Amino acid sequence: EGSKPENIRKNRYKNIIPFDHTRVILRDIPLDGPPGSDYINANYIRCDFIDSNSESQDLNGRNENSSPHGKDGTSS
Repeated sequence: EGSKPENIRKNRYKNIIPFDHTRVILRDIPLDGPPGSDYINANYIRCDFIDSNSESQDLNGRNENSSPHGKDGTSS
């Protein structure tokens, strides 16, 4: 859809067009509207939710907020 003549000018960059299988299709457009009326240069994306409020762990499995030293400041 993005490479059709009626939609070319709607693309910000000429070489970046949305994939047809995941593109956003505008709704509530009159059926007798001009060709390309339902086109916008956008795709839906799917990603996993990342909980940024949880404590992260470093590569050694320790919590980011924990100290590598014991309570008295010495190595354990």
